[in-house]
Amino acid sequence: MKKIFITGSSGFLGSKLLTKLSTSYEVTGAYYQHSRPNLIPLNVTNENDVQKIFIAHRPEIVIHTVALSDPDYCEEHPDETERVNFLGAKNVASACKKIGARLIHISTSGVFNGEHAPYRENDPICPINRYGESKAKAEEVVRSLDHFAILRFDFLYGYNGIDSPNGLIGKLLGKRRIEANPVQKRKPLLVDDVATTIGRIIETNGDGIYHLAGPDNITKYELCKKLEQTLGISGDVFPIEAAAQKAKRAKDTSLLTERLVELGVICTPIDPALKIIREQYINSNKEGALKSVDRL
Repeated sequence: MKKIFITGSSGFLGSKLLTKLSTSYEVTGAYYQHSRPNLIPLNVTNENDVQKIFIAHRPEIVIHTVALSDPDYCEEHPDETERVNFLGAKNVASACKKIGARLIHISTSGVFNGEHAPYRENDPICPINRYGESKAKAEEVVRSLDHFAILRFDFLYGYNGIDSPNGLIGKLLGKRRIEANPVQKRKPLLVDDVATTIGRIIETNGDGIYHLAGPDNITKYELCKKLEQTLGISGDVFPIEAAAQKAKRAKDTSLLTERLVELGVICTPIDPALKIIREQYINSNKEGALKSVDRL
């Protein structure tokens, strides 16, 4: 059984990967800032810590998910963004090289400037904000390895469970303010599809850069409203224009996903994805209610 190490396992994507991949592999999960049960602490910005932990666990595959991903936050915190997104990836890549591990690195469509969409994997990158710049630099160090895979996508949505990080849905459920562009069309990706893709990359020894994208064009504002309707909730969704956002946004960073055909992966359209999310949400809340009864 292959040994897999996942950085950022307390995050939205990392949690999904930990759950899905643990059914087939020996998986160790690490957290960076938010501790969760059965995870080990790992500060990816500390080179010595990364080296020591990787040498101790000797994973065959490392999946690196840790990143600051809010472009506006990154724009206002350039030093922290450089440390986490670039230096963290550099340290992870260096440790992978030292122990001979294969690295699967999570990147973004934000490495493109949006002027020549749709983009293929080998198109030249040209980011326009600090977030994209930091991820582009991270990609460069990852590509120096002998064995790597880089996954680029736009933004994720989905559900992990009642006591787990849930990204956009978590903000809606917690009634945290979401500033969502009501004009810019995006191609959001169901988080489960990332887990499926990584599973196939591991099975097939896939190498190089892969583009992932949901098949539907939709604004973030529209998606939030659909999620509210699906879950029967009312969040705090505020429409905001691109001009009001701190980081410059690309007009169109749509990705071509031709390499996914090699893996046999078909990304889920929004309507079926919403049905999956609703079922996961209902089942999770049933389980939560049963646990509450057990404690009485």
